[in-house]
Amino acid sequence: MTPPPSASVSAPPPPVEKLSPLQQARKDRPAVPPAKAPAPKRSKLGKTSMHLTRRGHLYAGLLLVPWVFLYGVTGFLFNHPEVWSDQPTTSITNRLIKGTPLSELQRPAAMAAEVVAAINASGKDQYELLDADRISFGRGGLGASLIGSDGKAYSVSLGTSGTGSIRELAVGGLGGRGGGGRGGRGGFGESSTESAAAPFEVKSGLLLKASPFDRIEDGLSTVLSRLKMDGVRVSEVRVTPLSFQMESAGKKWQASYNPLIGSVTGQPVPEGAEGLAMSARSFLLRMHMAHGYPADDNPIRFVWAMIVDAMSLIMVFWGISGIVMWWQIKRTRVLGGICLLLSVASATYVGIGMHEMLANGVR
Repeated sequence: MTPPPSASVSAPPPPVEKLSPLQQARKDRPAVPPAKAPAPKRSKLGKTSMHLTRRGHLYAGLLLVPWVFLYGVTGFLFNHPEVWSDQPTTSITNRLIKGTPLSELQRPAAMAAEVVAAINASGKDQYELLDADRISFGRGGLGASLIGSDGKAYSVSLGTSGTGSIRELAVGGLGGRGGGGRGGRGGFGESSTESAAAPFEVKSGLLLKASPFDRIEDGLSTVLSRLKMDGVRVSEVRVTPLSFQMESAGKKWQASYNPLIGSVTGQPVPEGAEGLAMSARSFLLRMHMAHGYPADDNPIRFVWAMIVDAMSLIMVFWGISGIVMWWQIKRTRVLGGICLLLSVASATYVGIGMHEMLANGVR
């Protein structure tokens, strides 16, 4: 008789370990990552040098506070001649010239193109106008002199877009006045340097179809009426010679056109001389002294004027914020106060002395 198969017997489950609430909380707590190695401490020499650098920066700033304010404020005044001006200035805006001949002034490139076309039409050689970006009026640009019925004199500065400013002059500040009627015309003579005549030279008579003199004079008359400047009239219109380059048969010429009499002169451009020779020193000095928003469409000058304004305001902010930050550090108040007093005293002394010198005409 075969015995019945034996039943498989399972092993009893392990006893459940009972944990206290505190033990269970410790068990459920997430593993803490290993602590990072501490950052190496700076050397004592490094700490000392940085401390001295910060303190030196603070006290040097306090010594320079008056001069920082001076450069910041004067930079802003240079950029905005109408602010705090001894000579009242009125802006000629696009709104004022709208619908007047001033809004239709020919741009320098268009004037130069008309001059070159006239030269080509009357001569055997044919010339091509070069680099429209370098076409410009000479120093002084476009402008006019005004005279009021009360004897007051005014000077007008215009950009090639027709906008600009009217500045009241001190008594006796008006230069030459043109003849009566519709006003005189002031020109600027050619260079006195004698040189061989250019093949395209024109003594006189090459006048533009749209005279800038007439447009400036007629436009200013309307602007003066809109500004309620009754009794003020145009006594002289000024237009400086127009400078541009042109080329014929591979030879480049620097030409100058005088719109007053319609003359054209020129001289060869030396090979490799694409523009005015300027050293690095001259460039930096001229860049430093460049100020004011342009009256014509010149984006580079406009951006530069904005940078001058930004620097002026930031310098004033630096001075004020530096004083506030110095006062927050109590341990620096005494020495910083001494630096500030010394700087104010020296600035006052130098300022009084410079005022006396400049007032007496000493440069």
